[in-house]
Amino acid sequence: MKFTRKDIAICLIAILIISILGFMTAGLQDAMTAKGGRLGTSETASWVQALSSFVAICAGFVIASVQSANAEKLAKRERAEADDERLTSAFTVAAYAHQIAIEAIDDMLDQAKIFGYLEVSSYHLDFDGAEAALAAIPLHNLRSTVMVGAILAMKRSVHVLRFITENARRDPGFMNSDYRDLHAEVLTFKAIEQDAFHEIVAVVEQGRVVLSNI
Repeated sequence: MKFTRKDIAICLIAILIISILGFMTAGLQDAMTAKGGRLGTSETASWVQALSSFVAICAGFVIASVQSANAEKLAKRERAEADDERLTSAFTVAAYAHQIAIEAIDDMLDQAKIFGYLEVSSYHLDFDGAEAALAAIPLHNLRSTVMVGAILAMKRSVHVLRFITENARRDPGFMNSDYRDLHAEVLTFKAIEQDAFHEIVAVVEQGRVVLSNI
C-alpha cells in the first residue's frame, strides 16, 4: 500500500494530538493528586479552558481536513468531467469520419460495382472529408496519449486511401481490372483504421468509468 504525503501528515498530526492529550491527562492527574483528589475553582476553570481550547483545535483540524478533502474531490471530478467532455467531442468527430471512410472503403472493395471516374471521385471526396474532420480535432487538448495515437493512425490511413483515389482520378486509363491489384492495400489500411477507432472507443469508455467512480 502506497502512502501519500497527505496520509503521512495526518498520521503525524494524529500522533501529536494523542501525545498532547496524554500530557494533559497526566498533568490533570498530578494536579488532582497534589490537591488531595480535588481541584479548586480556579484550577478547575483553567483545566476546563485548556480542554475546551484543545477540543476546539481538534475540531478545527477535522473541519479543515474534511473541507480540503471535499475540495480536492470536487476539483478531481471537475478535471475528469472536462477530460470526458474533450474525449467525447473528439470521439464524435472520429465516429463521423470513421463512418464516412468505412462506407467508401466497403464500396471500393465491392467488386460487383463499377470503379469508374465518377465513383473514384466520390470516394476521393469521402476520404477528403474524413481527413478534414480528423484534422479539426484539437489533439493538444486531449490528455490521453492512446487517444491521440489512435486519431493519428486514423488520419494516416484515411490520407493514404485518399491518395490512392486521387491517383486513380488522375489516370484516364484506369480500369476496374487495374484496381484489383490495390485490394490488398485497401484492406490493410481498412484494418488499421478500424483498430484505431476501436482504441478510441475504449479510451472514451474507460474515461466514463473513471468519472463514475469519483
